[in-house]
Amino acid sequence: MQFNVLEGKKVLKEKLNSLCNGAKMYKRAERIFLSYGERLSFNVANVLMHAVDQGEEKVKEVLDLLKKHFDKNLAYQHPDVRGTVYNSVGINETQVMFLDICEKTLGLEPMEKQEIPNGPFIVKTGNSIYHFGKDEGGKRNVSRDKKPLDFNYCKITKLVIGDEMVLEHLDKSGFEWATTAVLSIEIP
Repeated sequence: MQFNVLEGKKVLKEKLNSLCNGAKMYKRAERIFLSYGERLSFNVANVLMHAVDQGEEKVKEVLDLLKKHFDKNLAYQHPDVRGTVYNSVGINETQVMFLDICEKTLGLEPMEKQEIPNGPFIVKTGNSIYHFGKDEGGKRNVSRDKKPLDFNYCKITKLVIGDEMVLEHLDKSGFEWATTAVLSIEIP
């Protein structure tokens, strides 16, 4: 799923304006949001929106952390590759920073899993639409619009809106199928 930067800024502005000093904080947030660039805009908007839910002081703390990380690690990176650099051990410091903000600063816990409907439902991803039949002991039929799959039955091992969906083939291959990010889950 492609994150819409303009829509993200609009939602962020609305959320920040709900706080006392929202207009002032939005100006600061917008500068940080734009400096992180399009590749990292979803991550910036995500942590700031979670911070707004916890109040003005959390927003200030998260803005300070984002500014400090940018100045230390990203200021000289080209916007087209900003935040994609791994150190010699294979660690992306920017992704670690976003995770630390979520876990340590905001106290968020990871979503273990999305509730998967028992009956038939439809999943829309960034580039496909999948149709699932009723759950029959962890097994269900599956089809995809436009480009048929090379399997008909699967077990859903991961289904979270905003993340990839993972299906386990229930034929003799045992392979897994991963999709692009899930946009919606609809029950007909």
